[in-house]
Amino acid sequence: MLATEFEQNLLRLIGSGMAVMTIDLADPPTDLIENGEWLVEHLIKFGDSGIADATLAAASALWTDWNATGLPASLAMTHIAVLPGLLARNRPSRYRISELVASQTDALSSSFQPPADSIRLAAFIVAHAQATGDIERLGLSRQITFYLIERLFAFLAPHRGLLWPMQIPLNKLYQRVRLEPRQTRPTPRLPETTAAPLPMPLLSIA
Repeated sequence: MLATEFEQNLLRLIGSGMAVMTIDLADPPTDLIENGEWLVEHLIKFGDSGIADATLAAASALWTDWNATGLPASLAMTHIAVLPGLLARNRPSRYRISELVASQTDALSSSFQPPADSIRLAAFIVAHAQATGDIERLGLSRQITFYLIERLFAFLAPHRGLLWPMQIPLNKLYQRVRLEPRQTRPTPRLPETTAAPLPMPLLSIA
């Protein structure tokens, strides 16, 4: 299924969030965080059908939440288009992610618990982006940036367990990305899924 430009941007943001949530499992290249749709496509190719459903479920939930705010759709679209780059440039450290998600006793049973963890992670990223001048340079609202990033990680949190079994293939993928010329990467498409379709047709922006 071919994606509209906005659907592609939203898919890219979801993939970027997934990449950030693997920082304690592997070491995602900055380029891959910024182009998160490529990660989604490859995670699906690894054979876990849950990734496709998780991706579209998170995208749908994020957009539904935004609509509930009553703010213009165009405002969200402007932010969503550039947030993957912001996440890549202001990525938290491996220690920061581990601090938020790793259990002290059994790492395999660790989980990312919203809202507290998603709030702390979003606050860290936004504070760093503000300190580096990224938010001002991109013309973003600090409040909207925080809202979208916090909701992103809150909706991805329940699906983080899907990434644990992929630690080895993720490391291999990230290593390959570092060696592979950017221009040879395929143009991703929205994944086929059994989840409810994204509510994008409701958009009507003049």
